[in-house]
Amino acid sequence: MRTLMSDLAASGVTVLLSSHLLSEIEQVCDSVTIIDRGRRVAHGPVSVVLAGHDTGEHLVRVAEPARAASLLRAAGATVRDADGALVVSGLAGPAAISETLGRDGLWLTELTPLTPDLESVFLDLTGTRPHPADPPQIGVPAVRDPQDGGVIDLDVKEAV
Repeated sequence: MRTLMSDLAASGVTVLLSSHLLSEIEQVCDSVTIIDRGRRVAHGPVSVVLAGHDTGEHLVRVAEPARAASLLRAAGATVRDADGALVVSGLAGPAAISETLGRDGLWLTELTPLTPDLESVFLDLTGTRPHPADPPQIGVPAVRDPQDGGVIDLDVKEAV
């Protein structure tokens, strides 16, 4: 299907694709429109929509993460822990991260840009990113109880 849609687009045919599989949309489509509650909240080439939500963060792994975090903060970076790795932003880019750590003899074992995907952009724009305490949304919908913040399961009946 991807090849068919790409071939049609290459031959000048416009293909309109509506899907909840945003990873597929990201792979297949040239442009995207995100609609939230009937309003267009983003539109344009997929690469431009994604670039507009890039925070310039990098995942950094080193042998001494605590020392690396201290050095990077002293250089003006924002640093947060990510399960033994560091998420770094606020420096000029990967070269600045590498140079800051290398000056003090800390060598990178990983330096990966954290770029947004279409699903994370959609969840941010629509305010639908799940709360960590919520159950996965598989099968039965759930809503947060405003009284205590707990989760209420709802039985949903289909209208015929």
